[in-house]
Amino acid sequence: MRTNTLALIIVAGSAGAASASTAFDQNVNPGVIFGSGNANGSFTTGTANNTEIGLRAKLRYDANGQPQNIFNSNGDGSYTFNVGGPAAPVRPEWNFEWSINTDLSGTSGVKLNAFSYVLSLDGDPSAGTNFFSFDPINVAFADHSLGNNSTTAASDIVSTPVNYASNIGLYSVAQNSWSYAFFAVPGFSRNTPGLYTISLAAFDVLGTEINRSTIVVNVVPTPGAAGLLGLAGLIVARRRR
Repeated sequence: MRTNTLALIIVAGSAGAASASTAFDQNVNPGVIFGSGNANGSFTTGTANNTEIGLRAKLRYDANGQPQNIFNSNGDGSYTFNVGGPAAPVRPEWNFEWSINTDLSGTSGVKLNAFSYVLSLDGDPSAGTNFFSFDPINVAFADHSLGNNSTTAASDIVSTPVNYASNIGLYSVAQNSWSYAFFAVPGFSRNTPGLYTISLAAFDVLGTEINRSTIVVNVVPTPGAAGLLGLAGLIVARRRR
C-alpha cells in the first residue's frame, strides 16, 4: 500500500452539503488501483455530473502489525476504530482512502486537472469540526495512483515530479491511501476518542461545487481501556462514599 506524503497547497474551504447522490458501502470505479492486495468496497461515494468521489476508512494494522482489508463500516458513512495503533507509534490504527473519477461514463474525456478539489481533515474530536484543507490533485507532485476506467492495480501510473503535471491532464482517475500522521491536522491525537469528519469535494472552473463525499471516523477507547476507566471511576466513587 502506498502511503507517502505530498507537497501541500492549503486552500480556503470547509466541508458542506453537496448535491451529489450519496451511497454507502460501494465499490469505486474502475476498482482499487493503488497497490496490489487492496480490496474494493465499503466506500461512501458521491456521484454527480459524470464524476465519482469515494472515501472510506480502513484498519491499517492489526494487533500483529499486519495490514488488513477491514473497513468497520457502519453502513451510514461512518467507520469505527480504536484509539492508538499497535505498529506505528505516531499513527492511528486506521487510514483513510480516497478515489476520484472525473469521467465515470468513460465518454466525456474530462481529466483530473479540469477541476479543483478540497480535501478536509477534521482534527476536532467533539461534534464540532476544525478542518485542515488542501487540494490533493493540483499540487507540484503527488504519488497518487493514476489511470482511467480500464486501469487496474497492475497498470496504474505513478508519476515522477517531472511528469505529474502532464499526467493529471491525461488521466481521469486518482486514488491514494493516507494516514492523519502525514499531515499537521490541528487538534488531532491518535489517542483521543471522538468523531473526525473527512470530506472531499470537486469544483468547476467557476468555483461551483459539482460533487462531494463525506465520512465520519468514530474513534473509541479500546475495550480494555474503557473497562479500566470504569473501574477507576467506581473506585473513586467508593472512596468518596
